[in-house]
Amino acid sequence: MANEEQERIIMDIEARLKEDRDGSLKSSLAAGIDEQLAAIEARLSKGAPPDEYRRLSTMKAGLASASLVLDRTWSFYHR
Repeated sequence: MANEEQERIIMDIEARLKEDRDGSLKSSLAAGIDEQLAAIEARLSKGAPPDEYRRLSTMKAGLASASLVLDRTWSFYHR
C-alpha cells in the first residue's frame, strides 16, 4: 500500500556521502569519474569499430549518470 512505511535500503556509499560534510569524498569520487570519462572520450575521438563504439558510449552514459547521482545524493544531505 502507498501509505505503509517501507524499509529503505541505504548503501554504504550513501552513508559515507551523508557523513562527508566537507565534500572531500564527493570530490575524490567525482575526480575518478571525470578521469574515466576523459579516457573514454579520448578513445571515442580516435574512432572505434561499431561494437566498441556502442560499448564505450554505454559506459560514457553510465558514468555521466553516476556523476549526476553523486552530486544529487551529496546535495540532498548537505544543502
